[in-house]
Amino acid sequence: MVRENGKTDKLEKILLTELLSGKYSHGMRFYSSREAAEKFGFSLATAYRALAGLAEKGHLTSRNGLGIFVNAPGKNSCQLRAVAVPLRLESNPQVLDFYEQLSTVAEKRGIRLLMGNGENWENEEAFLQKLAAVEVDGVIRFPCGVSQKESRIRAKISELNLKCVNINDWWRPESEFPSVKNDEERAVTEILDALYSAGHRKITLVQETYTGLRMELQKAFWQWHWHKNLKLTSNSMFCSHDQEIPPLTSLQKAAAAGTTALIFAYGLNIRDIWNRETAGLLQNFTLTTLDNIPLTENNLFAAYRHDDEKMAQTALDLLANSGENPKVPVKIPGKLIFN
Repeated sequence: MVRENGKTDKLEKILLTELLSGKYSHGMRFYSSREAAEKFGFSLATAYRALAGLAEKGHLTSRNGLGIFVNAPGKNSCQLRAVAVPLRLESNPQVLDFYEQLSTVAEKRGIRLLMGNGENWENEEAFLQKLAAVEVDGVIRFPCGVSQKESRIRAKISELNLKCVNINDWWRPESEFPSVKNDEERAVTEILDALYSAGHRKITLVQETYTGLRMELQKAFWQWHWHKNLKLTSNSMFCSHDQEIPPLTSLQKAAAAGTTALIFAYGLNIRDIWNRETAGLLQNFTLTTLDNIPLTENNLFAAYRHDDEKMAQTALDLLANSGENPKVPVKIPGKLIFN
């Protein structure tokens, strides 16, 4: 009797032969698990594992709700050897979660990671200059907001002719670099469903309002209330460009208006305000966040944890396949974690 892992290996080899037969080019749709199982006479579970194995090796990409697509070598594809990652550890410590997953995925694919300091413009520019002198296949980075410094970094990347993929990029829609994002619209909907089920009827969305930044969150917030036939009256709170953390007066107004739950678009804000004058007032609200910030999860009702492994796989796929449209970010669903 053939063991299950033997069946998976056998089907994986069959599917790889199909991929290398010349019938497929980069971006073409491949078999789904059900199609592969039916065509080659294997169980659905075996087909799923075989396709997952090929995706892990970089041959395929699974796009949520769309299907499985080919990363076949071609003029728009390259074999990644070394990828640079400038990290912002002090200002954004959650990047370590992503970097750990990226390291694991890269090791399986035989890709070397070059970690550099991206904490500020000067550090990241110096790191990028060094990369121009070595054979690096691309850069995976976390943008530093929508500031003038970010414009300079992007200009430097283009000047050095480096391929780049950004993680959770909130730049303008016409961004020249591909982006892999946490699916925040889905996150807003799932958090609202959870809060509503818990009895909350007055929920406030707390988000930054840099010009046009992350307005899809507000849209998802509105749509959810509209579908529930609930009134949108004082149900959102915004923070100005130079004040990411909501001031005490804003939280006082939210409490006076009957708000019982807050959804933070940026989880680090919660971590920061525990040591401020607003800490005591926060006890009046149920807190949730769209970010997976381990430092704050003990104080939260729920947090929408990113699928860092899937985001890492997708970022490497985008670097290897330059034919993707950079203006269309790839959104990766996460998971709602309850405390």
